[in-house]
Amino acid sequence: MLLSRKRKIDHQAIKTVVISRDERLLQWMRKIAAEHDQVFIDFEYISNFDFGLELITTKKMDLVLFDLSSFEANKMDLMMKILDQAENVPVIVLAQINDEACALEAIEKGAQDYLTKELLDPNQVFRAIRCAVLRHDMIRELRVLSMTDELTGVQNRRGFHHLAEQQMKLAIRAKRGLVLIFADVDRMKWINDAYGHQAGDMALAEATEVLRKTFRGSDIIGRIGGDEFAVLAIEAHKENVPILMSRLKYTLEEHNRQKKHNYELSLSIGAAWYDPTVSHVSFEDMMARADEAMYAHKLAKMQSYI
Repeated sequence: MLLSRKRKIDHQAIKTVVISRDERLLQWMRKIAAEHDQVFIDFEYISNFDFGLELITTKKMDLVLFDLSSFEANKMDLMMKILDQAENVPVIVLAQINDEACALEAIEKGAQDYLTKELLDPNQVFRAIRCAVLRHDMIRELRVLSMTDELTGVQNRRGFHHLAEQQMKLAIRAKRGLVLIFADVDRMKWINDAYGHQAGDMALAEATEVLRKTFRGSDIIGRIGGDEFAVLAIEAHKENVPILMSRLKYTLEEHNRQKKHNYELSLSIGAAWYDPTVSHVSFEDMMARADEAMYAHKLAKMQSYI
């Protein structure tokens, strides 16, 4: 049961799910939560592992408290399932003294912290939760900075790969399609030579804007090279490719009608798709196929100029 407590206007309660088969622990957690309602932590108590796992994915939880010692078999397998599902949520492990080795292994795998059940006290629990959430937020901010392209504000190559791999896993699990589109800004060297590198940077920024106007906010856009972009369209299929290509072409034409520069922005594009109900391919395979299609388009355009 979720214990809803008062929230001050300038505080945001930390939504915490406790997964444990130890009824005494759950009773103790309920007791300290009721006695310390000023700490702004909302607890939800789950004794069934599968239900707890489902809750992590369906509700926007801020933290998971996982009682490792209350599960007798396959402890680390269960731990890995939680870490996989709660990739963007900090996890604190609760363990008995004789389970310290497992708790340390859980931290090596990605858990934020562990607490010894025999030594628990309310202030320690609340402090550990607050520190884990703050630490996780700081790590997430640093990760965002490290995965963002400074010039365009979209994902850099590292960030795009990271998010795309996540979406591949979700696509397999949900049996939904993905479309990967590569877009290369044509004549970048000429733009830099003729108008300067500031104009080249502007061309990259405008290409980014064209992509943002073309695709949905849920789709992933990345600058994966100097003048190369990639877009992963979520829940898209092979039959969507012509529609996406047509929409991109239209948006690019609309941009060029504004005649902002002495040149037209031009993109060479290629696409690959993934249908998990038909076959399983790696993300690297998808990238290779999209890259090949993009360069075929670029070559065809170059030959048309001859």
